[in-house]
Order: sequence, then structure tokens, then C-alpha cells
Amino acid sequence: MEGKELDLLDHSLMNGVVSVRFTKADGSERLMRCTKDFSLIPIDDQPVHSEMNVMPVDLEKVFDLDVQAWRSFKPSRVLGWTPEV
Repeated sequence: MEGKELDLLDHSLMNGVVSVRFTKADGSERLMRCTKDFSLIPIDDQPVHSEMNVMPVDLEKVFDLDVQAWRSFKPSRVLGWTPEV
């Protein structure tokens, strides 16, 4: 995934909850409900400004709403995604 599709995913993550299905590094598939919308992330888990741009560009850093922790995935391994309404 790249370009416009990646921009759409990022926009959806910034504005709500997205279910993302991707292939993990070990080859297994995972479905994750995640967000980048700070209004949905507990205050104690929100990054400070200096931490926001630390991730390599080939990783998408998101907050996993089910485990209540930050996780990342490679956009190139995304199999599909759906914004929740």
C-alpha cells in the first residue's frame, strides 16, 4: 500500500477507529482495531510531541484499542482496512 491509499488510511486513523488486517512479521495474519485519534486514546498513553516522529517511514504507528497499547505495522503488509462508523 502506498500513495493515495496510504493517505486515505492515515486520514481515517487520525479521525476515528479503523479495523486493519495485515500480515505480521512472523507470517501470521492479524486484525487490529486501531486509531491515531487522540480523543480516543487515554491521556497517559498519548505521546509527547518529541516522540511523534521517531518511527521509521516504512512503519505505521497506531494505538490498538483492544490491548490499549501502541503497535505498528508495515503498510506494505496491509491486506485490507475498514473505517468503523
